[in-house]
Amino acid sequence: MTSHTKNISAETLLFAFLVTVASALLLAILWKFGLEEIVDPWLPGLHAFEPSGERWEFVVVTSLLVTLALLVPTSLGLRLAKRQQETWQLLLSIFDRIPQPMFVTNTDRTIEMINPALQQLSGYSSIDLKGQPLQKLLHGEDQTIQTQLHQIMTQQEQWSGELWLLRRDGARYAVWMSVHTLRDSHKNVMAYIGALTDITWRKKQEQSVWLQTHHDPLTELPNRRLFLSRMQQMLTGMLIDGTRLALLLVDLDQFGAVHFTHGQEVSDLLLKEVAKRLRHVTRSEDLVARLTGDKFVILLQGSRVLEAAEIVSIHLLEQMTQPALVAGQALTLGVSISIVLVPEHGNQIEQLLELADQTMRQVKQQGGNQYMIAPY
Repeated sequence: MTSHTKNISAETLLFAFLVTVASALLLAILWKFGLEEIVDPWLPGLHAFEPSGERWEFVVVTSLLVTLALLVPTSLGLRLAKRQQETWQLLLSIFDRIPQPMFVTNTDRTIEMINPALQQLSGYSSIDLKGQPLQKLLHGEDQTIQTQLHQIMTQQEQWSGELWLLRRDGARYAVWMSVHTLRDSHKNVMAYIGALTDITWRKKQEQSVWLQTHHDPLTELPNRRLFLSRMQQMLTGMLIDGTRLALLLVDLDQFGAVHFTHGQEVSDLLLKEVAKRLRHVTRSEDLVARLTGDKFVILLQGSRVLEAAEIVSIHLLEQMTQPALVAGQALTLGVSISIVLVPEHGNQIEQLLELADQTMRQVKQQGGNQYMIAPY
């Protein structure tokens, strides 16, 4: 605030000085070309000092006029400087009291000031951020986003977008940020001003709704809807990168008998344990989903998916031989697994699922607790 006030006062005083000099010169010229006759009746005593009276008369009048010329513009200039300073202080007061988090940077995108609302949102104080690059405030985003924002601020008058940032304590928060370019009367960039809106709660609500819509509430695995969407994406990606897919349909053996004997609560706990073991035998990049009831699906992607599918099947069969301790009871279930390959068995989702069901029926007819690759 002090530096801005000094700049305003210096400019105003310079203006007043120039007006003063111009006024004095103008009055001196007017004196030589007729102002003397107007003033002469007011200073008759000076002629008593002839022949030097005319010189003294000129000196006195010029001195009076210069003094007048100095006082009037200087007074106006100081009054203008005071008004500008009061206006600047008012703007700073408004900036500090705005409830929306805001910041101001210079043309190099170095932070000049932040208001208390942004300090509360980000956890950073004004001292922490003043003189720091804008990237310090945006360090929750990756370098790509920061580079794009830098280019946009250089080329456009304004930008708005959604960002995930990090508070000083490391907590993530989501904001909708708008940045506007401030220009002077000559269209030169003076500064950038940014405004942030905290949308963390809304984003968490959206995420919660999305999870409920696309995940099984019991096992927390992706549901059929998300599985179909992801598989379609993978099928589309195959046309670009040439990878292959393997779909493993997994069905629990004798699950109906367990449900009838032990009830719904034990059955649900058992399904959660099965989901845990499915995750254990697969990689983080593999898709594991619950389709319906006791039916699950695993989707593998890569160049050697048949080999990977057989390895996963063997490991899962071994895992399921281990009793599951559920509600104080040790329960053991077998699993039947059918495997279909893309593109060997086709590239249409419904066609592949139908073939997997047909193969599953053959596995069950052979006693279950094994895996089978669909013929092709």
